[in-house]
Amino acid sequence: MNRIILIGNGFDLAHGLKTGYENFINSLWKKIIDTAEYTISQNYNSPQEYHYKNEYVDLVSLNSVDIKKLSNYEQIKNTFNVRNEPLYKSQISNLFLWIISEAMLESWYDVEQMFYESLCYCADFESNKIPSSLRGKIFKNIDKLNQNFNVIKSDLKDYLIAIQNEFRFENFDTGKRKQINNHIYSQFRLKDLENKGVEFLIKEEMQKFQKFKEAFSENPQFNSFNPTIQERYRELESMLQNKRDTDKYFTKYIKDENYAPYFFDLLPDNILFLNFNYTNTEKYYTQGDGIKKDNIETIHIHGKLDNPKDPLIFGYGDELCDKYKAIENLNDNRFLEHIKSINYLDTDNYKKMVQFMELAPYQIFIFGHSCGNSDRTLLNTLFEHENCVSIKPFFWEKSDRSTNYNNIISNISRNFNNKILMRDRVVNKEYCTPLIFENQ
Repeated sequence: MNRIILIGNGFDLAHGLKTGYENFINSLWKKIIDTAEYTISQNYNSPQEYHYKNEYVDLVSLNSVDIKKLSNYEQIKNTFNVRNEPLYKSQISNLFLWIISEAMLESWYDVEQMFYESLCYCADFESNKIPSSLRGKIFKNIDKLNQNFNVIKSDLKDYLIAIQNEFRFENFDTGKRKQINNHIYSQFRLKDLENKGVEFLIKEEMQKFQKFKEAFSENPQFNSFNPTIQERYRELESMLQNKRDTDKYFTKYIKDENYAPYFFDLLPDNILFLNFNYTNTEKYYTQGDGIKKDNIETIHIHGKLDNPKDPLIFGYGDELCDKYKAIENLNDNRFLEHIKSINYLDTDNYKKMVQFMELAPYQIFIFGHSCGNSDRTLLNTLFEHENCVSIKPFFWEKSDRSTNYNNIISNISRNFNNKILMRDRVVNKEYCTPLIFENQ
């Protein structure tokens, strides 16, 4: 049995990388501040002004506050007056301006959702579904939307390259590092798996045990099992000798967590790190005890920062949305420029992922991925595949013991068409743990 580990932005944040949405927005405002023109009014009594203007924004400070001394983007935003358009949602002819001014956004999913809302507005305008009274107030130009989004994408890439280059894994807490490593290379627990996964794992272990018995009977000194496994299998064989129904007791022992970790080697045969980030933090965990390096694979499904042949994919990926079909029916490829499932075809990453899924039954671990709708098409493919036998979220736990488990599960449910399957595959909270125990 194999394991797929979904890595999202929360994984980087757990390592101290400043890759959150708010971190990026602060960097954009810093860029504005660093390039702002400092002007003094001709009138001696008028306040001094900081001015920033490009093709996307035209900003001027409202007072003489030294914006270089302000500590966060909310304070900075409130210092500026926007000359070319007000900062409110219904006026979205400028995606760049909307994003840097929106204080309620919390994640990259929110930004991608915002882009998709803008795309839908464009599609509605193209289809004449927009009332004439609103046509002057909404984003109606698909070329301008794509241009704005490419600017954000370019700024994001530059920002993340700098963050990745600054990161030093050796400075990351060794205790937390060990906890993550232990999760990755943990043995399967049968109570985490749906029934067909349990049956597969038991059958797989029975075959290993039978292979051991055959090899040992032919040559007790030299067989393919390591000495520890040999010793444990001999002990298990001794326990089963006097049992009338050996298969029944074999199953009993493998299901019992007091026996299973001792008698059986329930490590995954292969591990796939499916990284949704553009950074490469997972590379520090690609060697594990009992797992051969050849059996560990990494796929950056959304591209890499340092590889032009593996370009960044940033946009929206929900083909299950009711509005998506209407966008396709426009028969205008400009509307598909930032649709993830189209851009997956730029490389063979998606194909490699599917090939891994087809190898054998697999369990999914979720490390810091919100499972939001912007990746819904791909996640639906992963979650509802016949070889998926378990989905185990590793949540965050706050100081008051509250967690984001229910939030993750709510998002996961939206990626399922078959809700019965969802309830069978998702591991309940009682059997899940935080990715990191902060007090350890």
